[in-house]
Amino acid sequence: YELVVFRHDESDMMSRFLVTFLITFLLSIVGIEAALAAVDPWGVRYFDDVQSIWQASAPDVTGYSFKPGRYIFGPTAFTIEADGLRAVPGRDSSGPRVAFVGDSVTFGQGVNDADTWVSLMAAALRLNAMNHGRSAYSIANVARVLDGIDGCAVFLTIANDPAPAQHYRASRPYPALWLSRYLMLILTPPAIPAYSDRYAPLYEAVAARPDTLILAFDDGEYGNIMRDEYGAVLIPPFTSRISVSDAHADAEGNRQIADAARPIIQNWLDERNC
Repeated sequence: YELVVFRHDESDMMSRFLVTFLITFLLSIVGIEAALAAVDPWGVRYFDDVQSIWQASAPDVTGYSFKPGRYIFGPTAFTIEADGLRAVPGRDSSGPRVAFVGDSVTFGQGVNDADTWVSLMAAALRLNAMNHGRSAYSIANVARVLDGIDGCAVFLTIANDPAPAQHYRASRPYPALWLSRYLMLILTPPAIPAYSDRYAPLYEAVAARPDTLILAFDDGEYGNIMRDEYGAVLIPPFTSRISVSDAHADAEGNRQIADAARPIIQNWLDERNC
């Protein structure tokens, strides 16, 4: 009889322990979730920013285009004008007409319209600048964009450009839970594709295009290939980024790009009629 009671007490203790452990575990998860949502130390609001890009886009022959409007972009916002291009507040309609093409760095992901390096460049050099940058665009997309542009163009290329064409996607769901987003970053860090000769014809077509300046960051093998093979002019990489999870240039990073590119673009403009 005493042995039976002992076993009953032991089972009851184990049940209480499991219940206590489960409640503690769930409260810990809720606490971590709340803390991450409030502080967001790695800046995973980036997931929402990317989602806002796709919500503002529509299918296009180049891959996708933006719908006109003003969109909240994390703590900032971006404006898409009637022509589907990002607003360039500093542009001068009477100045040289220059199309800026590229991916999210040219678009200015994560900063306000006036803080993109394209806007800063337009204001500094009094350019009639058009920002054709689109997030996630590759060299295949950029080549298609340039097919529809007449006149002078500046292409800022970065190391993840040698990739297949990016196409419109109606939705791109991301985890709603902040903890899941952090786990995603830890378990599946972003990978940068290696340069491949399969994309050489596309780069060659861009390089052969009249009145086109190619800029690249002096950050290693990719920049050296762009300079040696396609005549790109190298500029120092920006050092000020939005967050740990979002490596795009913040407002200061965009100023760094503009400061480095300004004399290069000015000299380039002096040699042609844009």
